[in-house]
Amino acid sequence: MLTLLPGTDLVTPTTSEAAAAKELSRTLAAHVGESGDLRLRMTDAAAGKDLVLSPPVTRLLLGILAEMGRGNAVALSPVQAELTSGEAADLLNASQPYVSKLLDEGIIPSRQVGTHRRVMLADVLAYKKELSAKRHVALEAMSALDQELGLY
Repeated sequence: MLTLLPGTDLVTPTTSEAAAAKELSRTLAAHVGESGDLRLRMTDAAAGKDLVLSPPVTRLLLGILAEMGRGNAVALSPVQAELTSGEAADLLNASQPYVSKLLDEGIIPSRQVGTHRRVMLADVLAYKKELSAKRHVALEAMSALDQELGLY
C-alpha cells in the first residue's frame, strides 16, 4: 500500500507524458553548464528574461524527469517531514511491529507525541540507505564465495 506524506501529490505519468519527460530530460541534460547550473530563457510575456537554475535544483529537476521518463510515479516531499511509525513502515516496506522494534531499540530515532511516535523522514531514509549498503556488501561476499567455490 502506498502512503503519501501530508502535502505531497503523486504524479503518475501516462505513456505519452513519460516519453515527453524522457525527451525533456535528455534535452535539458545536454545544456547543463560546467558548474552544474542550467540557464533557461522565458518565452512568454517576460520574453528575454533568463532563468538560472542552481546545480541542486537542476539535479532535482533532471532526477524527477528521468524517473517520470522511466514511467515511474514521483512524489516530492520535504526531508524535514515527520512520519508516523505506520508511514515509516510503508516507506521501508516492513511491518509496523518491526519498525516499532527499531524505534524501541533506538536504531531509528523517534520522538513521542502524546501516545504516538514521530520519525523524521531523513532518519528513515538514512536507515534505508544503510540497510541497502549492508545488503550490497553481503551480496558481494556471497557472489565472491560462489566464484571461489565454482558455483557461479
